[in-house]
Amino acid sequence: MQYRKKVFICLLIGFLLCGCQSNTKTSKKTTKKVEDTTTSEKEKKKENKTKKEETKSNPSLNTYEVSIKLGKTYLLVVTGNNDQNIKWGSYNNNVAVVGPEGLVISKAPGTTYITANVDGKTLTCKVIITSNKSANKNKTNTNKNSTKKQTEKQTSNATVTQDNTSQNQDEKKNQDGNSEDNKSNITNQQTDNDNSSSANKTYLAIYYHVTSTGETILVKTIDSNSLKNLITNEANKWVDENQDALAAKYGPGTFEIQEKKGIETA
Repeated sequence: MQYRKKVFICLLIGFLLCGCQSNTKTSKKTTKKVEDTTTSEKEKKKENKTKKEETKSNPSLNTYEVSIKLGKTYLLVVTGNNDQNIKWGSYNNNVAVVGPEGLVISKAPGTTYITANVDGKTLTCKVIITSNKSANKNKTNTNKNSTKKQTEKQTSNATVTQDNTSQNQDEKKNQDGNSEDNKSNITNQQTDNDNSSSANKTYLAIYYHVTSTGETILVKTIDSNSLKNLITNEANKWVDENQDALAAKYGPGTFEIQEKKGIETA
């Protein structure tokens, strides 16, 4: 009887020991699974972060300033962007407009800015529309310079001739001083008459009012000895030809043409 009890106790102790070892192994396996899951989540987060950095947006334009002749077009292109939905716009649609694909279409001579909104950023390109008149103006200026040089040369030759003539006249003046004095008096009277005529002279003055500063600038005067309508047409023509140059120099503004009396100031 005692022998059976001993055997039963031994079996019970052995069963308990096996159960403890089994629980220990199960606990170790559970801990390892938790560690593996945590490591996997960390690796996934790291991979996602790396992908975001690789696909970070850095949009840019193919150019930030361009000059286009009137009647021509130019294609602006955005690169380095993630979002393909680009919103285009123009500061001045009277000068140039832009289509949904970035195609710039010239409208009138002047300067404007084209913008592209993409990936939360605004890209800006300066667009200058030039007219065909510019080439004609350069040609006209060249002809004027050539004419001016010829005139200066002729004037120089005339001056030499006048110097020689002056020497002969000086000799003649020594012989007939009284006659020269009379001529001088006549010349002075003519000069006084010319000054009086200038004081009553009528001319057109063209003023340019700068919008940003409020400044008023006298930019041109035109002699109005001929018919008034012809002079007004000439003034309007001058304004059309020079408005772009004045806008580029002083900024946007308006013109005013006034009729003046007296000596021209510009």
